[in-house]
Amino acid sequence: HAYSKYLKMLNLDTKFPERTQMTENPYYSEKSPLSETDIKKVAIRLDEWLEWHYNELFTPEDIYRHYNWKEPATKKVVLNRLYYLTNTQTPPTLKKSGKQYRIIDREADVIAWKTADPEAFFDILLPFELHRYIRLHRRSIMVVGGVSNEGKTTFVHNIISLNWRKHKIALFDSENSDEELADRFRHYPDYEQWPDDFVKDRSSNFSDVIEPDALNIIDYLEIAENFSLIGKHIREIRDALKNGIAVVVLQKRESTHQFPSKLPIGGEFSRHLARVLITIDKGMLTVVKAKDRAQKHINPVNMKFSFTIDKTGTQLLNMQRHFGGEEETEF
Repeated sequence: HAYSKYLKMLNLDTKFPERTQMTENPYYSEKSPLSETDIKKVAIRLDEWLEWHYNELFTPEDIYRHYNWKEPATKKVVLNRLYYLTNTQTPPTLKKSGKQYRIIDREADVIAWKTADPEAFFDILLPFELHRYIRLHRRSIMVVGGVSNEGKTTFVHNIISLNWRKHKIALFDSENSDEELADRFRHYPDYEQWPDDFVKDRSSNFSDVIEPDALNIIDYLEIAENFSLIGKHIREIRDALKNGIAVVVLQKRESTHQFPSKLPIGGEFSRHLARVLITIDKGMLTVVKAKDRAQKHINPVNMKFSFTIDKTGTQLLNMQRHFGGEEETEF
């Protein structure tokens, strides 16, 4: 019964044409060595496979391997069924991109914009007092892209120090050992009062473990190749949020005069869904994108802050704002 309900939701056609309609039958061929009953069984197994792999990308080869189908006639039935569900059925159940298929998801949550408070935002304190210039609403993504060993982790650990009393924090760390974290954390005030279990060892599939209503920090999201997938991963993280936010750390190539580098890995894909994007180069932080201003008359985009890091690697020092080429008061 659950399967039939699922097929109805997907609009899968469980009725198969009669043999007298062979010219229109997408599953049966006079030349096929399979009986029409066997062809229907294969098609039903395929529909069951779709139920198990809802919301996934797949290829026909994935189905062949799952059922250990090796006969050309059986594979032909699978291809015909996929073609029917993609191109003939109205409305279609599947969508194809290249060699991959996915089930079309026609559900979408209604956004209650009429009852929303446009002045509500996620109350967070940020290093460099960035909260004076930028705002983050719930379900926001802040991307922190930085050159290796130039302060990315220091920046996000300072976010923890500033906010652990007011927000539940989930730190997903992919590179530091227990001892390394203990050595870093001990330089922050009240670190012994920090929750015992807020740090998790995680290096992939972050959307599976996101705390929907918390301040999530991912240090860091690593992509070894195909940097365009950055956008997909950020989208999945954002979709997992409810009332919380996520700070996502990315690597960034060092910028030189000959080869300037403004964005983290993933380029525009890393900027697209971020409400705030900052980059950290050697001794300089830059606000690259800020969708919502804390002060309507001050645009924080392109603001720069110079800084140094103390010998423990945990404290940001000598922070000085630069805007329009002018240095401002140190704070």
